[in-house]
Amino acid sequence: MKVEWMGKRKFKQVLMWSGMALFLIITLVAIQKKENNLKLTGIEVEIEPKEELAFLDSNKVVQIIQGETNKLSLGSLHQNIHLDSIEMRLEKYPFIEKADVLLDLSGLLQIKVLQRKPILRVVNRKGQSYYVAKKWI
Repeated sequence: MKVEWMGKRKFKQVLMWSGMALFLIITLVAIQKKENNLKLTGIEVEIEPKEELAFLDSNKVVQIIQGETNKLSLGSLHQNIHLDSIEMRLEKYPFIEKADVLLDLSGLLQIKVLQRKPILRVVNRKGQSYYVAKKWI
């Protein structure tokens, strides 16, 4: 009699784990389908630190990622948006220390930028000015 009860218990465990695995697989497939059909619905830019002396604003960040070609536009498909290259393009800009870019499942492109902190402004005899940032010392 004990052997039957252990068999039923083990069967219930196997059934429960199989059900959870099936649920997980179905969920992952649904998310993948949604991601493949995902279109860009908007761009949100967050710039840190928020200080009085700001070299960047949201428009400038969008202008940097757009580049000369304006490839990134509302309605762009997820597979045409290369998040790594957007991050690299932003991080090449002199006033940006670090950039994090992600596209959420609602289609919102979220850009978080860490702005370099200037500590010194240099003006040469020609009137050209340059900034020295804290990390460049």
